Amino acid sequence: GDPGRRTGQPHPRAGHGLQPNPVQFEAAVAPLVGVDLESDARRPWAQPSLNVAGSYGQTVRFMPLAAMALLGGFRGFAADFLWLKTDHYWHHGQWQRLLPLYYLISSLQPRFLPVWSVGGWHMAYNLSERARENPEYSAAQKEEQARHWGDEGLRFMEDGLRHNEDKPELYFELGWPYFDKVKDYPAAVYYLENAALKSDTILN
Repeated sequence: GDPGRRTGQPHPRAGHGLQPNPVQFEAAVAPLVGVDLESDARRPWAQPSLNVAGSYGQTVRFMPLAAMALLGGFRGFAADFLWLKTDHYWHHGQWQRLLPLYYLISSLQPRFLPVWSVGGWHMAYNLSERARENPEYSAAQKEEQARHWGDEGLRFMEDGLRHNEDKPELYFELGWPYFDKVKDYPAAVYYLENAALKSDTILN
């Protein structure tokens, strides 16, 4: 995929005001959300078989309520900070570090549309194509992993749509891979028509 079309995205927390010290905030957020932000290849999502997104995503989506409560009003700051991390990892080619952050941000700020569209697109296109190019896989494994990541990206965006049914952008983001990648044209028509209808509703 072309990462250029996914740069310059807005941040999940809009507005101004007192902001925490970045270093102190990272030290506080990392243990609270249960992920090492400076993880390396020892982490499971960095291994050649990346078939852990579903289980890890479920774990993150159901983060302990106590941790979410402790973040309280800082959930926006936490999501903002983690989103900046994804931009850093993207431009440094550290794709294995993006997945846990996409799941975390979507849990903290489910109404932040770019995390669903960028995260789903990254899985459906980048990770799917990377699986096909992995020399450690057999031909069958390449197809299995490519299909897994394509499906995972669509599931991720569909999850986002459940939180943002009023937003035409996500309907379009889902319609395009159904048309371009999956070749499921009825599904593509459904999502793209809804994108147009909801756009008209907003304009009117």
